[in-house]
Parts: sequence; C-alpha cells; structure tokens
Amino acid sequence: MIGELRSYHSALPKELLYFYVWLPDCGHSIMCVLSQHIDDARNGEISDYLLPVPVKYVLEKGYIVHPDCIEVKARYILPIGLFIEGDYEEW
Repeated sequence: MIGELRSYHSALPKELLYFYVWLPDCGHSIMCVLSQHIDDARNGEISDYLLPVPVKYVLEKGYIVHPDCIEVKARYILPIGLFIEGDYEEW
C-alpha cells in the first residue's frame, strides 16, 4: 500500500497486513471502506472509497474481509470526514 515504511508494534491479523499503512497525518492505520459506502465501492472503483482508519479502532470494533478490501462500521460526516470518538490514534 501507500505510506511510510513502518510496522505496527504488535502482530496484525494476516488479512489486515496488505491494508496496513502508516501515514504522517493519521498514524498507524488500515485502509478500509466504510459500511455505508461498501455497495458503491463494490460497484465502482474500490480505491475511490478507501480511507485510513486507526488500527486500534479496526481491531476493537471489528471488520469484514472482502477479497479486495476491509469493511468497517464508522461514521463519516461531511465536511469533517471520518468521525471516531475515543482515543484510537497511534503514532
């Protein structure tokens, strides 16, 4: 994937490794498609719907593995973007 070459401080589930990134403005993240966008993403270009979600959030809240993406339930609010309450970011 994209982002600086780093590794997560603990072992990630195998299915998340390909989608793991570290980005300077997001920290340790998994590139995911939000549940409310999954149908549009599956019918279009997946990469248009991928966004970095904190690893801790993905691991704690759960995820669905698709052949070409990871799906998570999280809020997306325009114009803010991804809206996650709590301390999930890791640098």
